[in-house]
Amino acid sequence: MSLCECGCGGETKIAVRNHTKSGAVRGQPHRYIVGHHGKQSNTYFAIHKYLRRTYPKTGACDECGRRKGTEYALIHGCSYSRNRQDYRELCKACHRRYDQSELDWAKVAEIQCRNAAGVSISQLAGEYGVDHQSIRTALAAVVPSPVFS
Repeated sequence: MSLCECGCGGETKIAVRNHTKSGAVRGQPHRYIVGHHGKQSNTYFAIHKYLRRTYPKTGACDECGRRKGTEYALIHGCSYSRNRQDYRELCKACHRRYDQSELDWAKVAEIQCRNAAGVSISQLAGEYGVDHQSIRTALAAVVPSPVFS
């Protein structure tokens, strides 16, 4: 027997036949228990899906108190995780304002250069601790030229 690679600690079964799609090899243990594949994925989308399922939102913005559609916003200085304490529940307007407060013109220029060099929007969002829309807004922004006197 082998342990499930999702990190749950469960024992996997031995494959009874080869299966190309799952990578199972007859006589070898499966990599995952059925339904566990990708369970601990730490991508932006997987973490947000986990948060939505595990911690239902109240619908009230932590910043302004409005009861509108809310989103989980990563707290500045925290890294993406499955820990609810690393996020605030904000309405869309407060979420955008919160994320934009972290991006000064120097960071916007850096984001534009790095994106032009091939760094993805998802990767930039993770590195700068903002959502995808904030990165798209930064990419569309016209960075002011430095003024020399």
